Amino acid sequence: MSIYSQTAIANRKDFTNTFTAEYDGDQTAVDIITPSAGASIKVTGIYLSTEGATSAGQKVRVYFGTSNDTAGTIYCTNAVQNTSIGDVIVEGAPDEPVKLTTNLGIGKNYYIAVNYREE
Repeated sequence: MSIYSQTAIANRKDFTNTFTAEYDGDQTAVDIITPSAGASIKVTGIYLSTEGATSAGQKVRVYFGTSNDTAGTIYCTNAVQNTSIGDVIVEGAPDEPVKLTTNLGIGKNYYIAVNYREE
């Protein structure tokens, strides 16, 4: 077992970049973050805000494109939603892009922010 100091934990959760975008319709396997050649992306947080109600079963998924490993999935509710996944550290392989897939429907406006660090 490893025990980390508060500084070591804070440094692991640190991020240097934030991807932000607003969408008004579904996205299917869209590259949202592409690392520099030979680098990998470490996702440290995801935030989602929906403008209006969505249907149960709809979701927003942020994942790594080559391995299909999920960085975070937010399952939507029947109301306006502001959701944050803040305590996460998920790192992809070198040269692996971060992708976004949503199924909220046409005209369902939403904002997404992904905190990350390129390593």
